[in-house]
Amino acid sequence: MKPFFHYVLRQGVLVNLLFMLSMAVGFFALFDLPIERYPNVHMGKIQITTIFPSASPEEVEALVSREIEEALDNLESVEFIQSTSYRERSVIIVKFIDDTDYEQLYDELRLKVLSIMNELPKGIDPPVFTEINVDQWLPAVAVVSGLTDADAIAFSLSNLHRAGLVSTEWASFNLVLGALSNTFMKLFLVLTLGHRELFRHLLVAFVIIGAAGIFAMALHYDLSQALQFEGVPAVPGMAN
Repeated sequence: MKPFFHYVLRQGVLVNLLFMLSMAVGFFALFDLPIERYPNVHMGKIQITTIFPSASPEEVEALVSREIEEALDNLESVEFIQSTSYRERSVIIVKFIDDTDYEQLYDELRLKVLSIMNELPKGIDPPVFTEINVDQWLPAVAVVSGLTDADAIAFSLSNLHRAGLVSTEWASFNLVLGALSNTFMKLFLVLTLGHRELFRHLLVAFVIIGAAGIFAMALHYDLSQALQFEGVPAVPGMAN
């Protein structure tokens, strides 16, 4: 094999031409791939978000969340129903049993909720139904975005929170996650591209920053709840 590699290394022009050809073929083939790099996976979860202006969490729980939960009591193929009542906002997560007919179940769920609209308080906004899927998994987006630019995920989370689409808890959790990702990426760049002496000087500071972030997440956030998916509401009605 050594003579072969020696011969190839001496053919600089040929190797460069083959390299450019392979890049060109790969570039054009990229647009014809019949698969998705990150396919959207349906998880059998749907979020029902109802806005009740000027209502306290207790009023939202009693007058909205419980009414919707009772309306869904007889819904088939339900694994669990989880409700959280905030000020002026009710969020209910419904998880269906895996490998069931999600579309039919979503339609039945929507009809059951809309059928009790007359029993809900006057002045509430129409419920928003959002299918929760991989596209709305914020932690993965926060980690990937943080590798290159922590500002991007910070601005995105700020806009989502300002619009009332994610809770303060969930937005801040993902913001810290993105910042940690960015911190460790910078440390890796210093290790691989910088001087070893510079790396040794920065290592202690980066470790302290990373440990502080992880400690804050573990201390302040209920990870079992924070890692639940929060879908981004679309328009009233069934989300596609």
